[in-house]
Amino acid sequence: MSSDSIDLKGFMNSGKNNDHTCHIREKKHSKQLFDDVGALLSLNERYNTHPNVIDKTQFEDMCKTNCWFLYRYYTDIFMKVKNKEIDIMTLYKFIKVLEMIEQEKIDQYQGEQLVAEIAKTLYLDSCERKSKKLENSVKVEENPKFEPVNNISWKCYKELNTSK
Repeated sequence: MSSDSIDLKGFMNSGKNNDHTCHIREKKHSKQLFDDVGALLSLNERYNTHPNVIDKTQFEDMCKTNCWFLYRYYTDIFMKVKNKEIDIMTLYKFIKVLEMIEQEKIDQYQGEQLVAEIAKTLYLDSCERKSKKLENSVKVEENPKFEPVNNISWKCYKELNTSK
């Protein structure tokens, strides 16, 4: 880490932010996150390539059951992985930072710096991916056909609209 981490740590200690490093190390969520993301990817691959095998509700229930930890504690990540709206490699980088904190290789503040570097690709790029997915689902006619315009004089127009 650079000297910036010292400044960040000092800044964080001067504020009202709490150090949650010990809490993160107690919980050890990284392994469960990694396993559930992998399981969800497998389910997506197995059932989304053959949509006629299982209906959407059954698939959703199966995902929630098999990946209950991810669904319960990290619902937003669960939905983004299930809907293919997140870059998986970026997500795995985030989980790796969490694992580094748990294994006492870095503390929360160093992890925050690493996560901040990753956050741009994790959230902003996933929003862009979702936007492109929506754009692709809405078909816009490339060469719309317009009805021919009848050129009329102001006098004719006025007569047509005042006679009503």
